[in-house]
Amino acid sequence: MKYNWIYNRKNEIGRILFTASSIARGLYGKQFFYVLPKLTSKYKEAITYFPQTFLCSDRAFWEYVARKNYQVPVYEIDREISELVENALSEFDPIEDSQIEARKSKWERVSGEFGSFLDYVFKDIGLNIRKVNIYPTFSGSRESYWYSGDTKLDQVNLYYRIDADLWVVAHGIMAMIVHFLHFKNKYQKNENTFSDSGEWMSKERIVDFFIQRTSLSKIFPSYKPIQDLSLTEGSAELAKESARYLAELGFSTRNPLVVGIKGIYNTEKREYLKDLSMQEAKVLSLLVKNERTAVTYDQISDVLWGKESVEKFSLYYLNKLIHQIRLKLKLNGLNAEMIKTKRGVGYMYLT
Repeated sequence: MKYNWIYNRKNEIGRILFTASSIARGLYGKQFFYVLPKLTSKYKEAITYFPQTFLCSDRAFWEYVARKNYQVPVYEIDREISELVENALSEFDPIEDSQIEARKSKWERVSGEFGSFLDYVFKDIGLNIRKVNIYPTFSGSRESYWYSGDTKLDQVNLYYRIDADLWVVAHGIMAMIVHFLHFKNKYQKNENTFSDSGEWMSKERIVDFFIQRTSLSKIFPSYKPIQDLSLTEGSAELAKESARYLAELGFSTRNPLVVGIKGIYNTEKREYLKDLSMQEAKVLSLLVKNERTAVTYDQISDVLWGKESVEKFSLYYLNKLIHQIRLKLKLNGLNAEMIKTKRGVGYMYLT
């Protein structure tokens, strides 16, 4: 597997447009990614960095990028739009060659073992990735990936934010493989459908298993599952900041609830929800973190009972628990109908 690290100003322009397009189409601001005009070292893997310099109040710009289904890297750019982004970029220094070389050198030290793992695990399915193009950038989410074609996976493209840990590169490559094998070309066809259906989270859980529960855990010991980042101290405040910034950009998330380490926070009343039992809080947190995604009975059962979920599973109990959660939402001055029943599947949190 050959790795090409490719950096130039055009890629930076493309990255900004890719990020703006994702924001405009509602792909960021949910699924645990906070859209912010700054980076913090503690939460950087969960932050989609979109500096205020790029904040464009021109609705024509946002309508333009919302219509685009950009691939990685972005090359086909309208000249007027390109000049607009180029002017915004003038305030930022290019990434230094030494910084890229340092990341490249570190990756080369682990890429052989990583590649051997992929060859061993996927050898029987004919996976043959010949080339990985890595495009370092300073903005956007920690990584964005894309692959070409429906029938084979021989080349992948990856935007990689230069401040992120190297496990992000491994995550991107593994996510591309899992996505291709299990979900085929759904992401390219309709990102929102893929995200809202729950398949995005299913993909993430598979990737988490590979990197955390196999020999890869020794190569990438600092790996952080994206859902874990939402439970760290201060994450509720980040979610509120992200909601405010998205509103400033003209995109309101409308979600009044965010999950933090201290509980479930009501952004409208600026207080944590009261009188939730431990079981109720677990289930409501799961639903809120998977906003607009159908959460299955099995997923809820796993959260409630862990390894004993099969033995303890009770649909009657789950229905009663959801009923109690809806009552608690009312008591906290919220709309109980935010939790929808998906018959034969589970429940969904909608705002």
